[in-house]
Amino acid sequence: MTKLSDIKIIENEPMSKHTSWRAGGLVKRYVQSASLTALASFIASLPDNEELLWLGLGSNTLVRDGGFNGTVIATQGVMTQLELIDETTIYAGAGVASAKLARFCAKHDLCGADFFAGIPGLLGGALAMNAGAFGGETWPLVTEVETLNRRGEINTRQAAEFEYAYRSVKGLNDEWFVSATFKLTKKLKARCSGDGQAATGSENNTVDIKQLLAKRAVSQPTGVASCGSVFRNP
Repeated sequence: MTKLSDIKIIENEPMSKHTSWRAGGLVKRYVQSASLTALASFIASLPDNEELLWLGLGSNTLVRDGGFNGTVIATQGVMTQLELIDETTIYAGAGVASAKLARFCAKHDLCGADFFAGIPGLLGGALAMNAGAFGGETWPLVTEVETLNRRGEINTRQAAEFEYAYRSVKGLNDEWFVSATFKLTKKLKARCSGDGQAATGSENNTVDIKQLLAKRAVSQPTGVASCGSVFRNP
């Protein structure tokens, strides 16, 4: 193990320790960073042909037994900024857990993000694949993102620059998501309707984060080895 300033590099790290499948061979380098600035500098120092794999909580990630002859960037514990920009706008780093984002929105009486409670990963992964659950998806809420490229540059890009579909996002050019800004809806009542809009008193189709988590736990128990949700909905 080599430690350089705010970067920790572990060589020949078994990926079985870092995925929900509890499977996976050795990776050439497993990198943990104390800050986005340090991570940007490290990535800029790598050869242009170095294979990179960004890893959050390791859910829905299967690494072959033969391992990965490249560098894994661990995003857990870095890029965790989460703040309310205005009454209905939230800024969140790619290292924020999706469930934490859901709770943060609920705390500030915002509709539209409850479904994030059912996504067992970090925001970076949700942005990369347009993750969704319970009828909601990530990208319809996004207004802009920040990306980090191989030169260590952080750029702001508008949501309109990307094309998204079911579990698919196009528009990245050798770069990775490091944050996103979301536009949500202010609640009119104590809860939101199932479509993420502010509920009225007559609506019965309400969403409760605890109910969503309980529903997800039935099909995908936490705390045990799991492949999560890996099949497309018909």
